[in-house]
Amino acid sequence: MRLSGLSHDAKSLFGSSVTKGPDHSHAFLQMKMLAYMDRILGTNRDMDAETFQALLWMFGHECSAVYLETIANIVPEEERPTKEDLDNALDESWAFGLTCWKTVKSSPKGKKHLATSAARGFLGECLQKLAYGGISPIENSIREFRKMFNLDDTETELCLFLFIMSVYSQTLGRFFDDHLQCKDYVGRKWLAASIGCRETDVIRAINGKLCQLGILERGHNGALSLESAFGQLLQDLGPDEFSTEFFKQVKPEAIPLESHLVDQRATRHILDQLSYKPQTSTHVLIYGPPGTGKTSYAYGLGRKLGLTVYLLEHGGKENHVSRRAAITACVNIASESDGSLIIADDCDSVLNTKDSWSLSGETSDKRWLHDMLEKPGVRMIWTVNSIAQVEESVARRFSFSLEFKPFSKKQRVQLWQNIVRTHKVKRFLKNSEIEDLAKRFDTSAGVIEQVVSKVKEAKSHSELDFKSSVVLALESHVHLRNGGHGPKQGPHSDKNFTLDGLNVTGTDPHDLLEELTAFSEYSKKPNSLGPLSMSLLFHGPPGTGKSALARFIAAHLDKEIVFKRASDLFSKWVGGTEQNIRDAYEEAHSKEGVLIFDEADSLIFNRDRADHSWELSFTNEFLTWMESFEGIQIFTTNRLKELDSASLRRFNHKLEFGYLKPDGNLIFYEKLIAPVIRRSLDTASAQSLKGLSGLTPGDFKAVRDRFAFKKKQDITHKAVISALADEARLKSFHAGLKNIGFLP
Repeated sequence: MRLSGLSHDAKSLFGSSVTKGPDHSHAFLQMKMLAYMDRILGTNRDMDAETFQALLWMFGHECSAVYLETIANIVPEEERPTKEDLDNALDESWAFGLTCWKTVKSSPKGKKHLATSAARGFLGECLQKLAYGGISPIENSIREFRKMFNLDDTETELCLFLFIMSVYSQTLGRFFDDHLQCKDYVGRKWLAASIGCRETDVIRAINGKLCQLGILERGHNGALSLESAFGQLLQDLGPDEFSTEFFKQVKPEAIPLESHLVDQRATRHILDQLSYKPQTSTHVLIYGPPGTGKTSYAYGLGRKLGLTVYLLEHGGKENHVSRRAAITACVNIASESDGSLIIADDCDSVLNTKDSWSLSGETSDKRWLHDMLEKPGVRMIWTVNSIAQVEESVARRFSFSLEFKPFSKKQRVQLWQNIVRTHKVKRFLKNSEIEDLAKRFDTSAGVIEQVVSKVKEAKSHSELDFKSSVVLALESHVHLRNGGHGPKQGPHSDKNFTLDGLNVTGTDPHDLLEELTAFSEYSKKPNSLGPLSMSLLFHGPPGTGKSALARFIAAHLDKEIVFKRASDLFSKWVGGTEQNIRDAYEEAHSKEGVLIFDEADSLIFNRDRADHSWELSFTNEFLTWMESFEGIQIFTTNRLKELDSASLRRFNHKLEFGYLKPDGNLIFYEKLIAPVIRRSLDTASAQSLKGLSGLTPGDFKAVRDRFAFKKKQDITHKAVISALADEARLKSFHAGLKNIGFLP
C-alpha cells in the first residue's frame, strides 16, 4: 500500500466522486480527517474564514454549495449574499471562507451556532458516504505499528494524526498546521481536541517513548513531526511482513560452529542458554575487533538452534536513537513467539553508554536499555567492537560474554584448515600453500568460507586452477575492503638479513635469539610467576640493523609483527593517544605477536625535560603497559639520551648497534650485493671494501636496490664499492666528521 500518490485537489478530496474499492485506505484517512474537524467544531470554537476554507476542502464543490445556501438562510433575507456572491464564493477556497465568515458574523445573536450544527451534519453525511466494510490495509499497518512499539491509544492517534497531516499537507494540513498550529506548543489544546484526548495526555505522549525512540522529531521551535522512516513504515507494514529498515527476518547461512576458533565448552554453554524461552531474559554479548567472525558465529548459533532469527542491523540512521526504535520493535515482535532469536549486530552506540555525550554527542538512556535487557522471554545476541565504554550496570545484565580476538597467523592457518576440511577441498591446497594464504590475507572466517565455497561451486578444478581462483577472489576482497587499493604491506623480515657481521654491544645476537626462543616456549605454558615480559632496547645510529633485527626475531619465532610508529599512536583527541597505546598492546597480545616500537625517543619522553603535560601522561602510560605486557616488545631509537631514565630499568636487554666493522662490510656485501653481480669479489676490491668505515646494513640495502634492476654483466664491483663510499662520505659530512677510510 502506497499513499504518497494521493491527490491534493481540494475539490475532489471528499466530494461525491470519492471512489472506494478493495483498498479502503484512502477512505479511512479521509474519515479520520472528518473526525478531527468534527471534534474541533465540537469545542464551541468560533468559526472563522479558515475554518470554512477547510470545510470546502472536506465537503467538495456540490456539498459546499448546499452548505453555503444553508448558512445564508441563517441571516435575515435583506442581509443575505446575492446569488452572484454565492456563485463566486465557490470558485476558490479563500472566497468561500470569507463569504461564509461574513455571513455568519452578521447573523442574529443566538443563531451562529446553527452554522456549526449544519457543518457537523454535513460532516456526518460525508462519513456515511465513506463508510465501508472490513479492515483497510492502513488500519492493519496501524495495528502492527502499535504492537511493534507497544503504543497506547493516545500515542497511536498522535502518530496517525501527524502522518495524515504529512500526506495532506497541501490541503487540510494548512488548517491544522498553519492555522490551529497543532504541531506547535501553542496549539497543544487543539491537537488534543483533534485526536480526542486531554491535553495532559498529549504532553505525556510527546515526552514519552515517541521522542525517546525517535518516532517523533522536534524542530528548533518545538514543532512536532513524524520521522519519515516511521511514516514509511506506517504505509508499508503488513500483518505478516516484518522486514523493515529497522530489522528483518533472516535465514542464516553460516559456516559450521566448529570452524570458529572458539572453545567448544563456551559454544555448548551458549547453545544451552538459548535453547529454551526463559521466564526472564537471556542476553549474550560477543565482542572484538571487526572482521574477527562475531556475526558469522552468531549466525551459526541461530542456525544450530533452528529458531526464527531476526537481524537488527544499522537501521536507517547512524545514531543510537533509531537503533532504540529498531530494538524496541524487534523485541516486542520476537517476544510474542516461543521460537525467536534476535541478533543485534554492531551495537556499540547502544551499549557503550559511558561518556556517551563526549563520544557521540548523544545522551544515552540507560533506563530504557536496562528495561530492554530485563524484558521477560527475550533471547538475544549482541555484537560490539569494543566494551571499553560498557558500564557495569549494563554488563551485569548479560548472562554470558565471549571475546573474539584478532587471529594470529597460527590461528588463521587453523581456520583455513578447518574450512578446507569442511568443504572437502584438501586435495587442492597443500599445507605450505595454506600457510602462505594465511600469511598473505588477514581476513575473517566468513570471507574465507565464502571464497572457498564459491570457488568449489563453480566447477571441478585442477589443483592450480583452484588455488589461483581462491587467490584472485581474496585479492578482490582486499581491494574492496581498502577502497579499491591493494593490501597494505606491513613490515616484514628481509630474507637476506643475517646476524653475522652486525656490530652489536651488550648481548650477542645469536645468544639473544636462543634466549627469546626459550622465552617464547616457556610463555606458552602455565606458570606461577605471573605475566612475564621480555623488553628489549635497540639503540644506535640509523641503518645499523635495529629494526631489521627486530623483524628477523619475529620471523624466527614464527610470530606476527605488530609495528608502531609515533604517527600511529598520537591522537588529537583527549585520551585518544592513551587509547592507541592500549590498542597496540592489546593487538600484540591477541595476535601473540612481537610488538615493535620504532623511534622510541618520540614515545618515551624524558619527563625531566617535558614541556607539556601530555608528554608526562604519554610516558606514564607507556611505562605502565611495559610492565604489564605478556610477550616480547622491542623499542628502537637513534637517541638514547632522549629516553626517560625510568624506562631503562624496564628493559631486559639493551643492545647498542654500531657501524659495521671491516669483516661486517664483507659479510653484508656477500649477502646483499653479490647476488646482483655476475663476477666474484676480487682481492683488491675486497680490501677497498674493508677499508670503508661508517657503513651500515641499511647502506648495503640502499645500494643493492640501486643496482638490482640492471643487467648483471653491466655491474662492476668498482661501481658498487664507489656507491658505498659515497654513502659513507655523505654520512661523515653530515655528522661533521673527517672522512675515514681509503678508496684507491
